[in-house]
Amino acid sequence: MVDTTLVLLPGLDGTEVFFRPLMGRLPATIRPLPLSYPDAGPHSYPSLFDFVRTARRLPVWTLHPLRDALRTAKRETWSRVSSRGLAGRARAALGADMREALTRCEQPLLCVTYDADDVVPPRCADEIRRHCAHARRVTLPGGHLAMFSDPGPLAAEIVQFVETDCAPVLVRLSQAAASV
Repeated sequence: MVDTTLVLLPGLDGTEVFFRPLMGRLPATIRPLPLSYPDAGPHSYPSLFDFVRTARRLPVWTLHPLRDALRTAKRETWSRVSSRGLAGRARAALGADMREALTRCEQPLLCVTYDADDVVPPRCADEIRRHCAHARRVTLPGGHLAMFSDPGPLAAEIVQFVETDCAPVLVRLSQAAASV
């Protein structure tokens, strides 16, 4: 299997903190690239898209067992995120219309929902699938922060997605790179 870089985009908090348990469960063949958005500056989706496009590989830290990992992660997140930054991203998210971009999307897309998520309703995934029919939707057990509290099922779905849905794209990219 070809090594794959998995870009992890944060939620409204704009940090990578809640991805740490998931990253610890991914196999060595999947290199996570967790991004953190700048706290200051424009929060519009075009600005964040430009930020993501130009992002460089970030170091992956070593995880230490913590007695109360979620509380520690929340404390760290809120110490790094200003209310202004959070409000800016929330306004941008509420005003974003990605339907046209999803319609044009040719890349494999994995849309993950959680069956007990009380923050992001399943209708959001339904909307994505309406505009990007090839998006693969997976519903996992758990609430909004299940990727933090129980990252195993999500890691397994990502591995399956990379090995099945992304494999043809990765082969074509490898062949194109070899011919250059």
